[in-house]
Amino acid sequence: MSQIETLFRNYQDAFGVLAAQGYMYRFAGSALNTTATGATSFATTTPTFLLHVTAGTQYAIIPAEVRLFQAGTVAGGAVTVLIEADNADRYTSGGTAMTAANVRTDGAALPSGVAGYSTVGSAIVATDAVGIRLAGYLLGQDVSPAEGAVNEVVWAPQAGPDLLVPTATLGASLLVNTSAATTGPTWFWSIKAAVVPLSWFA
Repeated sequence: MSQIETLFRNYQDAFGVLAAQGYMYRFAGSALNTTATGATSFATTTPTFLLHVTAGTQYAIIPAEVRLFQAGTVAGGAVTVLIEADNADRYTSGGTAMTAANVRTDGAALPSGVAGYSTVGSAIVATDAVGIRLAGYLLGQDVSPAEGAVNEVVWAPQAGPDLLVPTATLGASLLVNTSAATTGPTWFWSIKAAVVPLSWFA
């Protein structure tokens, strides 16, 4: 049995174990009040957020949480959020690298070959392809704290993890697409993921 199988079999809170071992990272903006803006229509080539691991990298990504909160400019219509995983490195160009921090303040820096991008500063350009949808949401456009307003999206795996495992020739990606008509939605965000050695899957 591989190390990753043993981990998720033996521990009810495997992500907690990974955090304690220094393998969990958060991805966010460079400042506490940094916001990212979604698109004005859905397209597979313009995600708002993207995590990827390149082909040949000796690490894999295990997404643990995506947290989005509507902030700033009100979107121009109902907000669509689609979260996707793909067994390909979909990042092409653009965007701004997210700040990545180990959840252990004394933990190691993010390994080379793993990175995250947001639309802060410029749009992300991704390869035109379709992976598999992990979750989809349709929200009202609202940044006010009015009673009953749903401003936040929180995704976490509910029935076992999604494992973004690169090969020698293929990378892997997590994409978060957000959009609304006329004016794209604006977000505070935080993404949490484990980054573990590829040898754990052998």
